[in-house]
Amino acid sequence: MAQLLRSVMWRRVRRAGLKLSLRRLLSELDDIREVINLYPKKGKSQLQPQQTVLTRMTKRQERLVEILGLEREKHQELG
Repeated sequence: MAQLLRSVMWRRVRRAGLKLSLRRLLSELDDIREVINLYPKKGKSQLQPQQTVLTRMTKRQERLVEILGLEREKHQELG
C-alpha cells in the first residue's frame, strides 16, 4: 500500500511539471513539520481549543502541498 501511495504521489508531481526523483519528493515532504498546540478548556466547554502550526516551507514544498492536495485550513507559520 505504501509503495502504491508513493507511486501515485510521484506521478501527480511529475504531471504537474516538477521534475523530482521519488527520493527527493519524499525528502521534501519529510522536512515539513506540523505541531498542534492544545490549550486549556475554558469553563465547562467540551471542546479543547487548538492551533495547528506548520514550519516554514520552501517554495518547492508549498507547491508539493498544493499539488498533492494536502492543504487544510490556513496555518500559522512557526519561525
